[in-house]
Amino acid sequence: MKFGVNDKNRKPHLIMKKIIFLLLALSYLTVSNTTAQVCPQTDFPSYYYCSDILEFVAEYPECSKLPSSLRLPYDGGDLTNYPALLELDSIDGNIICNECEITSFAGLANLTYVSGGVHIDEPHSDLVNLQGLNNLYYIGGILSLSECSDLISTVGLGDLTYLGGLSITESNVLVDLIGFENIESLIHGLAIDEAISLEDLQGFESLNYIGGNLVIRDNDSMSSLEGLNSLKTIVGDLKIDDNPILLELNALSNLNSLNGSIYCQGNNALQSLEGLAAITGLNGLIKIRYNESLESLSGLENIDANSILDLTLSNCVSLNYCSLDNFCQYLTENIGPSSINTNNIGCNSEIEVTNICQDISVNLIETVFPEPKLIRMINVFGQDQQLHRNGMLLFYVYDNGEVEKRMIH
Repeated sequence: MKFGVNDKNRKPHLIMKKIIFLLLALSYLTVSNTTAQVCPQTDFPSYYYCSDILEFVAEYPECSKLPSSLRLPYDGGDLTNYPALLELDSIDGNIICNECEITSFAGLANLTYVSGGVHIDEPHSDLVNLQGLNNLYYIGGILSLSECSDLISTVGLGDLTYLGGLSITESNVLVDLIGFENIESLIHGLAIDEAISLEDLQGFESLNYIGGNLVIRDNDSMSSLEGLNSLKTIVGDLKIDDNPILLELNALSNLNSLNGSIYCQGNNALQSLEGLAAITGLNGLIKIRYNESLESLSGLENIDANSILDLTLSNCVSLNYCSLDNFCQYLTENIGPSSINTNNIGCNSEIEVTNICQDISVNLIETVFPEPKLIRMINVFGQDQQLHRNGMLLFYVYDNGEVEKRMIH
């Protein structure tokens, strides 16, 4: 360091003090820059393997958030073989198990937050539950469980407070839905497809809003939709298809807002649609087909006819009552296309239903507005009178029960 000409006359401790100050300032700038770059901001891969995490935490020792997705091992390794995973508390991407081989998620015990989805697709191992994700409270995307042939329960999810969506497909031994008790909304939808051992949907008692579709399809053991009793809004479609022992839809009795279509097909034991009675409008079609035990469309009567874009009623061999007022309006005013066929007498074609609607309309006019017939005239003392003279106050009694007070001047 070069000093001025007078510096040689300065006291040594003042010069040393200046040097120490400069070193401290340099040290502060270095530490500040390191702190600002705790986690990588650019130039990181789109996903990491579990074997990459050791190097990641060594390079970024102060970083507990993985900046992109995590791929789980498919070479027979268990997550506990990757202890560096315990340094992560959040993932700014997805967790991906594509034919992975793990028996639990124990190596992710400190994980609390996943901004994307958790996709478990055909794990090649005895993955019977989701233990190890007990501290995970937030999944921004969809939790997808596909072809999880050994998954019995979702226990292990812990205390989820937010979940973007849920899709369960071909998980044949799944019997318990646990970890969703605090979920109030699923903005990406709910789909339960080919969960052949699942008997109902208990576990979603807080769910009141679905931002996408609700799909319940090909569930051989599902006899009711219990668990969805708080559901009020579906932004997409309601699809209830091919559930062979589903008896009724009463758990949907609070569903009053639907902004899509209604599909109800191939539910051979279904006896009633009364659970849909709170729906007042939609923005799509109604397709009721191949429901062998269904006799009546009661439960759909409150849907505004003008909100129906297409109407299909077919191959319901027991269906004999289709002439709801709104369906009559839809057909007689030609609001939209329709296809009605191969049902029971009374609901076997558009012409048949339209004729019944017209007969009901005529009968209502005759019944509700008959010409009343005078049966008695009585005075204020209750005495019958044959003539009504000027100045007399009489009471006219008609056959429909009406009584009229009259005076002729």
